[in-house]
Order: sequence, then structure tokens, then C-alpha cells
Amino acid sequence: DDKVRQLSPRIDTSTYDSLIKSLTADFTTDLQKLRAIFVWLYLQNIYDSYYNRVTDPYTPRGYMKLMKTQTGSYESFFTQLCRAADIPCNVIRGIGKGDKYNIGQQDMSELESAWCAVYVAGGW
Repeated sequence: DDKVRQLSPRIDTSTYDSLIKSLTADFTTDLQKLRAIFVWLYLQNIYDSYYNRVTDPYTPRGYMKLMKTQTGSYESFFTQLCRAADIPCNVIRGIGKGDKYNIGQQDMSELESAWCAVYVAGGW
């Protein structure tokens, strides 16, 4: 985690390949790489960053711009990052019964959610 924190400001986000190589160069296992991706994404201040000069949505910075305008999502971005690192990852959509759920509630439309499933260390 500390290594990723130190690297984070200097990581090249111009392409997925350069980002993943920078993030995972010192790690050997998929679990270590996955943790590096997770920590890096957590450290990004996506909604307070400026993307005025970013024009290509097919780059990490381009996707962060989409997220800021709410046309991209964390789970989709995380999945793209994992796949760029050759770590299998899928987005799962369903109902998340969290703090907004009331027992017996019939209308589940406000509870729709998405999360990631990652295949690492021999399991999902």
C-alpha cells in the first residue's frame, strides 16, 4: 500500500498498459497486483480532478473523466484495470440490501447495485 501511495503521483496514466506496468512492476502475484490496483484507484481524487485536456475516453484519464460526468463507474473502471493486468474480473449487477433496505420492502428499484468479482489465488 505504501509503495503505491509513493508511486501514485508519478504514474503514467496515458494508457492502460503504462498504468498497469507502473503499478505492478514490483509485484509477482496476482493478489499483490490486485491490491496495487485497488489502492491506486482508491487514492484517485476523480471528482475533484480536472480533465480539460483529456479527449480520449479509451485511456485511464479519459475514463476517469467519464466517471466525473457520471457516464462511467468505479466497478467498470476497476474491471478494465484488472483485465489490463490479465486478472479475470467481472461486474455483477443485483440488489444490494444495505442501509436503505427495510425488511419486507417490495420496491427494490432503489437498491440496484453493482460490484466486482475477481478471480485471484485460485478462486472468485
